[in-house]
Amino acid sequence: MDSVTNEFVVRLNMMMHARGLSQNQLAIKSGISRIMICKYANGVCTPTIRALWRLCKALNCSADYLIGNSDYAFTADRVVNVIGKG
Repeated sequence: MDSVTNEFVVRLNMMMHARGLSQNQLAIKSGISRIMICKYANGVCTPTIRALWRLCKALNCSADYLIGNSDYAFTADRVVNVIGKG
């Protein structure tokens, strides 16, 4: 498993735990099969762009965070909304 895949696996599992979601619950919420969620969570395969988008929507986090390009889990629009409400 390469470093990008490893980072994705770690962060996917971390976000599932932080959101209190099982693999089955994430599958339902994202519309991705439980078998594919299991494969992603164990590093057996990596998601397509469409699947990554669905995971991000279901977990309410950015793709940059999941793949290790950012240490901030929130998407830019979420940050703007939080700041705007202050």
